[in-house]
Amino acid sequence: MARPTLDSELNVIASKVTEMGTLIEATILESIKALRDQDQALATKVIDDGEAIDDIEDEINDICFKFIATQNPLAGDLRYVISIMKVIRDL
Repeated sequence: MARPTLDSELNVIASKVTEMGTLIEATILESIKALRDQDQALATKVIDDGEAIDDIEDEINDICFKFIATQNPLAGDLRYVISIMKVIRDL
């Protein structure tokens, strides 16, 4: 049986993880540049971006918890969401 809300919420989660990954990639490149060039302003931006990354992590966790509570996901979807929560913690 199709569950369009479940699929829609999984797409939102995937989109947020992609957003977080893109920001992390940019932050890593900026941190390397800040170290190489001894750029204090860029280093400050990297720190600020780290806080934004933490905010996205919190948002993804909230979406995942809501998803688990409201969608009653079956085994595969539940494993996927729990894996996402573990991955973003490590990122």
